[in-house]
Amino acid sequence: MFLSLIPLWAVHQGLISNAKNQGENLVSSIAKTMIQRADDNVSGAVSLMNDFALLGIASCRPQDLAHMRRMIADQFWVRDVAILNADGSMLCNLFGDAGSFQQSGNGIAARDGNVVMELAQKSGSREQKTMLTWSLASGNLLAAFLPGEAMAYDVIPKRMRDKGVAIVSLADGTLLNMAPRQEHAQAILPFDERSFSVTIHSEAFPYKVSVLAPFEVVWNDLESLYNKMIIGAIFLGVLFLGLLGYIMKPKRGRTNEIEEGIENGEFIPFYQPTFDVRTGELRGCEVLIRWRKPNGQILPPGTFIGLAEATGLAIPMTQALMVKVVDEMEDLHEQRPQLKIGINLFDDHFENLDIVEDIKHIFGPSKISYKQLMFEVTERQPLNDIERAKVVIRNMRGLGCQVALDDAGTGHGGLAYLQQLGFDVIKIDKLFIDAIGTDSFSAPIVDSLISLAEGLDMDIVAEGVEEPRQVEYLREKGVRLAQGYLFAKPLPYDKYKRLIEKMSPVIQRPEDRRRAGIRSQLRTPLPA
Repeated sequence: MFLSLIPLWAVHQGLISNAKNQGENLVSSIAKTMIQRADDNVSGAVSLMNDFALLGIASCRPQDLAHMRRMIADQFWVRDVAILNADGSMLCNLFGDAGSFQQSGNGIAARDGNVVMELAQKSGSREQKTMLTWSLASGNLLAAFLPGEAMAYDVIPKRMRDKGVAIVSLADGTLLNMAPRQEHAQAILPFDERSFSVTIHSEAFPYKVSVLAPFEVVWNDLESLYNKMIIGAIFLGVLFLGLLGYIMKPKRGRTNEIEEGIENGEFIPFYQPTFDVRTGELRGCEVLIRWRKPNGQILPPGTFIGLAEATGLAIPMTQALMVKVVDEMEDLHEQRPQLKIGINLFDDHFENLDIVEDIKHIFGPSKISYKQLMFEVTERQPLNDIERAKVVIRNMRGLGCQVALDDAGTGHGGLAYLQQLGFDVIKIDKLFIDAIGTDSFSAPIVDSLISLAEGLDMDIVAEGVEEPRQVEYLREKGVRLAQGYLFAKPLPYDKYKRLIEKMSPVIQRPEDRRRAGIRSQLRTPLPA
């Protein structure tokens, strides 16, 4: 009987330790995500005020207000801007309205000293907002107001919805917001001494994020296992001694494994070539992600994409993928402006303008032009907020990028997406291409998509082409671009590089030809 107590004690200690590690990792991951999103949103507001100052917007003149209204449209989270007196009273907001507001505590200066943060509430409004002020040479102040959601964007996972709390506060403790909703979050506080907690301070601004979760968040998932092991320990004590090493062996969670894979550069691009079915020319590619494990094994996206999306890792995964594309493709694309690169995005990318900033940061300094980029939005998964998506897509197109509706005809958006979101390209799903030339083929489906694209002056790409008869049908219908196994499977970098060099000629720019001519003259020997 004594032997049966040994594995019971060991299992108990092991599960407690496991639960602590899971809980600490959980709150730490949430806090890191929230501080990053808050920093991005505040930085956007500071950048906006800096732009105002550079343009000389410092008063309530009609032309200044017109500039303010136009420029705020590109900032998703900045809900209002205003001109203040040196004493803090409001002269006007962007619509020219004057007003007053109450401030909670003293403002706290950011690291650069010219930006001050505080909590403020406008008269007549019940909503408290984070106010950023920027000192102008005239003595007036510029102010930008961020809603609570901009500071505490709700990234609490489902398992913590009714338990965990995230708090964003100024350095002096002034509460800016809570997630989930403040009244709900306050109702489930406080937690006992076993709760998990972490606090992260912003490196640039005077606020911090604290995330708390009770022990039950992770323990409830382990409790049934614990009870089963008690019974097993009583009857199989000796066997449990042999299995103790296996039970206590730390196991990496699948999510942690994906995070490590992103940090180690294990997620790599494969390139699915796109061809002109009339001329046979290579026109570009769609970037498809693969996971190359340390042992050399290549995993397809179906084995990890779902978990990456559910845990918020799809966004850093896409960032890492775009950086890898630049490393591999920029020299090849610099002198081949006819080649396009298609990159798939997820619904989370359309919640805010972070993806636009990622595109600028990653592709802006590269040799790949924005006009060579096409970002693909799948119709299989519905977008959470169409209005936000419209703003994001408008900003992408404003850079010069194209935006494509992927998997057209298979999902939730359909005609509504095409009418509202302003796509440049329709990609006809393989489901419909497969049916061409078969008894089940319904010609009106493909024909309708083609007619719709032509009527909206959109390009068309046929996906999953595998049969010559499919190519003939598409040619007859006026479709020029296609991809699929008939032409090429998704290729790793080295093979796609050879394909580009063989099939896609270098287009030399005029300035390059002039430089080449000058170099040639310099190499010509002078007459004796």
